[in-house]
Amino acid sequence: FWKDLLFSDARLKSITNPDFLAYNIHDIPNKATDKAKSDGLLLLAWTIKNDIERQKAERYCDNFMFDHIRP
Repeated sequence: FWKDLLFSDARLKSITNPDFLAYNIHDIPNKATDKAKSDGLLLLAWTIKNDIERQKAERYCDNFMFDHIRP
């Protein structure tokens, strides 16, 4: 419960001051990723496995991790 509460929407990013956020491609976009992008934080997506996910990652993210495809 606590892990989900604290980490699911990047509530601690103002305390931890990360260089980037990495999210599952299926959880993007959301309020936390929108806020992170508007604050200038880099957003990465994982794990891209097909062209549809790649297109989504290219639309919303700065970079992505992939498997079984050639981007």
